[in-house]
Amino acid sequence: MQETIIINATALNSSGALSILNQFVDSTPETAYDYIFFINSSIEFPPEKKNIKYVRIKIKSLIKRVLWDAFGVKKWLKRHGIVPVATISLQNTNFRTQKSIPNFVYYHQSIPFFEANWNPLVSSERELWFYKNIYPFFVKLLINRNTEFFVQTNVVRSDLSNYCKVPKERIHTIPPRIEMPTLHVEGHIALDKTRLNLFYPATPFIYKNHEIVLKALSLIDAELQKNITLHLTCESEELKFDRSGNHSFFQINFMGVIPFEKVLGMYQDADALLFPSYIETIGLPLVEAASFGMPIIVADLPYSREVLRNYEGASFAKYNDAQLWKREISKLFIDKGKKNKPIRIDEAGSWEELFRIIKDKIQQHV
Repeated sequence: MQETIIINATALNSSGALSILNQFVDSTPETAYDYIFFINSSIEFPPEKKNIKYVRIKIKSLIKRVLWDAFGVKKWLKRHGIVPVATISLQNTNFRTQKSIPNFVYYHQSIPFFEANWNPLVSSERELWFYKNIYPFFVKLLINRNTEFFVQTNVVRSDLSNYCKVPKERIHTIPPRIEMPTLHVEGHIALDKTRLNLFYPATPFIYKNHEIVLKALSLIDAELQKNITLHLTCESEELKFDRSGNHSFFQINFMGVIPFEKVLGMYQDADALLFPSYIETIGLPLVEAASFGMPIIVADLPYSREVLRNYEGASFAKYNDAQLWKREISKLFIDKGKKNKPIRIDEAGSWEELFRIIKDKIQQHV
């Protein structure tokens, strides 16, 4: 029997977190080690490979997740007589097996690092308050001298090092794989090309900051507003916006959740991407839109400056300044239809580098 690596991913069951799990599985080498993945019982997953096994764990609450991480994994391994050579957590927090082996954490949560305070008594802010004030305790709880981290950007690497007092040498920047088609986008949505079509693909969480876009559009000259359509990937009832008394004449197209093919079509056909989110690790729509040469207006924050550092089509605006957003949006009328030189983040070998680091640490430990 080959040596075994344990991967804990029971909390990765939707959205970008599930994409990370999929990419990790797809990139897992087929030789050298056996891999046992603990995954959430609610997700559908590809067939097992020769050296990959899935163990489905029913976890529906934070308490069950904490108990599984602290005691459940170690108990399962003991019951099955498995002594792993390394462990990997794909969900920000470590888990308990044995301190003497290399253990790795893939960290992808920026909320604890953002300078803001949220109210736990307000329903829309409660989750943010938890991630800001309580979640860091669990991140730090099971870190030991053999723990190393993988993060998506250098900004998060620096923040995590300062926050958890972990040397930067033990934190490795591994961007996610971003697969973009080069030809034949098929998911087009019919757009009125006489209008300025603005696109913001985001779930309306409070930190996604839809409000600043709506305020900015309301400040634009009324005659220009009448020629603007804002396309959003949410439903109208998910977004609280009172048009009464604020002279808002622009259109909003609530598309709801749309397939990725149609998102790509919007990158190709819309006039600009708006991205006012103030909490991100990498902001995948930024990379995707830049791959199409699309004009981008984005919150002026360290994550966006790093991701778009070589892209000439980006304009940066303070995330909470509606007047600045109004000014940048108004400029789009001058160069409507303009495309920029596309860029791509070079992901070649990124996951391969992650597995190389893991292999080297295991060999050094032996």
